[in-house]
Amino acid sequence: HSAKIASELIVDFYTKKTISRKELEKKYIQSWDYNFKKRLKTGRFLASLLQNKKKSAVIMWLLIQFPFLLPQIIKRTHGKSIILN
Repeated sequence: HSAKIASELIVDFYTKKTISRKELEKKYIQSWDYNFKKRLKTGRFLASLLQNKKKSAVIMWLLIQFPFLLPQIIKRTHGKSIILN
């Protein structure tokens, strides 16, 4: 997904020539943060919980009791599908 973001910005940079390289880099960072920062933070939090045996057991119990939670967790860590232009 990050490659798609970069390639689209680079194509715009070379074909439209409406932004500078510095602006291209700024837009890439903003887009990357928007698409990945929250997901990675959530993944790190979940990983820290799952590394603890007791917390991991509680999480597994919760997921068994409330199976609708698993798709929500997946959604928050995987993001949206890539749509090709």
